[in-house]
Amino acid sequence: MEPSGSGLSGSGAAQGHDVDEFLDAAELFEELGFAEGVAELELGFELGGESVAQLSELKFDHDQYDQLEVGPVDLRLFRALTALGSQRMQLSDKLAFLLGSSCLCPGSFYKLYTGLGLLFFTARYATYRARKWHYYLLDLCYCCNALLLTHLWVAPRSQLLAHTTFAFNTGPLAFSILAFRNSLVYHDMDKVTSLYLHLVPACVSWAQRWHLDTSRFTPLDNTGTRVGLKQLVLIPLAFYSVWAVSYFLTIFVFAAGRIKRRGYATLFNYVTT
Repeated sequence: MEPSGSGLSGSGAAQGHDVDEFLDAAELFEELGFAEGVAELELGFELGGESVAQLSELKFDHDQYDQLEVGPVDLRLFRALTALGSQRMQLSDKLAFLLGSSCLCPGSFYKLYTGLGLLFFTARYATYRARKWHYYLLDLCYCCNALLLTHLWVAPRSQLLAHTTFAFNTGPLAFSILAFRNSLVYHDMDKVTSLYLHLVPACVSWAQRWHLDTSRFTPLDNTGTRVGLKQLVLIPLAFYSVWAVSYFLTIFVFAAGRIKRRGYATLFNYVTT
């Protein structure tokens, strides 16, 4: 899990925030060189009633935009940058949005989830391994997705896994969308993967609850009794405890020396620093 994307908040001004909050919406500097981007930014500030001519003299790399402090900015700047970004929308972006929005098939949604998962998780592992981030893949969200795949393809008749995955998918995973500020950007593989990781399992649970393939799966309430605290809280907590102990032993005991020596990143270090 990792945070991505942030938007404009408040009643029309962003106090003391960096330029990247606006650039993430307009995606302007990803398409332009920095010099041209500053010129566009100056135009936006003039529309907002502020002057930032001094920015043209600054030299920043693409990964240093968060160092630009701009102070109070009028909402019109945000609108101007957004308009500039929309003018440069590519055909590939439009097609990605169309195809991404068309992936709705409740009756067999779990098959779509599995196919996309193989693609996204393979790409993410390769990317994170190269960046020394692969210990992120031991985090709870990835384990919940692995548990869901186990239920779908190994033990589809298991009521225990059906209840547990439903609790995880509609609870911690769904909440992580807000906690990590996931955003839906179809042409950004990393952002799509992060949102997929947290949102799509909940969609699978919804489809399994209301559009279940009864020839393969057992309904959640098949026993005729109400599914309550034990099935949706206590049993999932037992699974969580197993993961928590395993994660602690791996990150802080068995692999602690290797992580420190090789400079591997973990979610624990990310959150605490």
